Amino acid sequence: MSPQVKQAVIRKIKVEGCLIKEVALEYGVSTRQVYSWLTRRRQYTKQVPQEKVVHLESEVRHLKAQLQQAETSLEWQDDIEQDVSYCDANYIRALCG
Repeated sequence: MSPQVKQAVIRKIKVEGCLIKEVALEYGVSTRQVYSWLTRRRQYTKQVPQEKVVHLESEVRHLKAQLQQAETSLEWQDDIEQDVSYCDANYIRALCG
């Protein structure tokens, strides 16, 4: 199973609150395999120092804010380009008309 599928399975259980049995059936794996992935995840997360977790969570929040800013900027750019296009069309009509 790919790491992305394992992450999706774990996310459905941990974040979305889906039942292990249902998720296992949906992804075509045994519940035993899912329990194994969850156990490994628990062992790994216990090994990560709390300061690293706090730092990474902070970085994720910062990156999400940057993404939001970039998306807003792109929306403004689209609006400006549409306005300029409209103005250009009116200017050309005025010259030709």
